[in-house]
Amino acid sequence: MPTTKEVRKALEDMPAKEQRLKRQNFALSTGVSGARKKIASYHVETPLAFREESVRLVFTTVEQFQTPGDGSQTTYDLAHDALPTNNTTDFVLYEGGSRVEADTVDYAGNSFTYTGPGSQEYLHAYYVPRDPVEVEIVKTAPKSQGRVEETVFDATTSMLHERNQHKEPPEIDFSAGNPLDPMVPRKWTIDIYAEGSVPFAWDDSGEANGQNTVATNAVVSIPINRATQDLPDLSQAVKTDIIAPKQG
Repeated sequence: MPTTKEVRKALEDMPAKEQRLKRQNFALSTGVSGARKKIASYHVETPLAFREESVRLVFTTVEQFQTPGDGSQTTYDLAHDALPTNNTTDFVLYEGGSRVEADTVDYAGNSFTYTGPGSQEYLHAYYVPRDPVEVEIVKTAPKSQGRVEETVFDATTSMLHERNQHKEPPEIDFSAGNPLDPMVPRKWTIDIYAEGSVPFAWDDSGEANGQNTVATNAVVSIPINRATQDLPDLSQAVKTDIIAPKQG
């Protein structure tokens, strides 16, 4: 079994491509308020390493409404505090599955107004919530290897959403960790978990009358280096580094 130093050296000598994992790379799931829930998962096909660079993360929630059907302007109250942010489009609205613009969005009053058509139509509103939710990025071994996992990034959404990520981006930091902390072997997963009072949503599939709308204002961008080939001893080395970090 190679030592941690030997595995690290083999990785450093291996050609790699700088990339970013985006939301479209992940299998996505709707969150549940009050419970720790996996909301995104990426299956690693070739070994990769997280880069200690800026991360972009913005999460949204969705609510469903219905227009009165008389062509009037109506005020709709949101269930959670809405947050204006520099990091993405604050408020995205769909009517009958098509993108439309709200007449007004009142962030102080947590409501929006919209003038609907002369027929009843469903509205789906995606917005950035102010309520703090704990978010984790976790690397996870497959069940066949004992389901070992390690958190590589964690933050509250209040910190993520309220800061200007273009000027002060959050970063993944391994300076106080172990040599193999950034590494994710083949067949492992990169999972995003959320726990808090707001259920995050990537689309309207969890709503009673979903219309295949998407949260275009939800953002995931994670910096990685992707190896061009597999390293057979990497999985066991990373697992050992998590379980017994002083070994190797």
